[in-house]
Amino acid sequence: MTRPDPRDQAALTVTVLGAVSPYPGRGVAGPGYLVEGFGARILLECGSGVLSRLVAYCDYADLDAVVLSHLHFDHCSDAFVLRYALDAATRSGRLGAPVPVWCPAEPGEVAAFMTYKDAMEARTIRPGSSMTVGGMTVTFHPARHPVETYHVTFASTEAPDDGPLLFYTADTEWYDGLPGLAGTCRVLIAEASLAARQEALATSTGHLTAAQAARLGSLTSAERTVLTHYPPDRDPADIEAEAAEASGRPVTVAVEGLRITWP
Repeated sequence: MTRPDPRDQAALTVTVLGAVSPYPGRGVAGPGYLVEGFGARILLECGSGVLSRLVAYCDYADLDAVVLSHLHFDHCSDAFVLRYALDAATRSGRLGAPVPVWCPAEPGEVAAFMTYKDAMEARTIRPGSSMTVGGMTVTFHPARHPVETYHVTFASTEAPDDGPLLFYTADTEWYDGLPGLAGTCRVLIAEASLAARQEALATSTGHLTAAQAARLGSLTSAERTVLTHYPPDRDPADIEAEAAEASGRPVTVAVEGLRITWP
């Protein structure tokens, strides 16, 4: 029996392709999430090892768009080889038009690589801008990180009054306006780069601790809070313990293969 294609469902499905950072660990990939539903299939982030995981779920040529929240290499390194995979798909006739890659304009020397032949075409993210893929609206808001970085929200074009289905923090420090931006989301994916004792370091480097990420989840209407972007040598159980101390609401630590569907 053929299983339904998540892209064709009137629901949001997020598959974790990789969750560790700033470098991949043994047998695990860097940040990458396949977002599907409402007629769209979008690769959100493309860290090291993500492409080898993506092919378990779809052909590279089946992507409708790629979104890179920022151009630090732990979030975009596999985009440099995605260009070759999509070029091969073009030559074989599987890809009829370049896949749009939405990314910041800076650093310019990195952004320049996101256009490649007839395979990939860079599209510049601007503060507050939106784009539509299928029946999904994707909106970008500036985050607080040392390079130009954007929070990303996904909403259904058919039910805009329902608010964002997914809010992705990308890499950011905590700031007063963050809970308001994420507030009405159904699914929250929040970076949890550092331990609670490293809160001062989190502020100086533009990241969240696991406790801050969990607290953000408690200040939203999210039915699922997923913590991601943690060091490859950190035990997910430790992250869950810190999150539990900071918030009474349950959280999930992202691991490869985790699939979240809403509703």
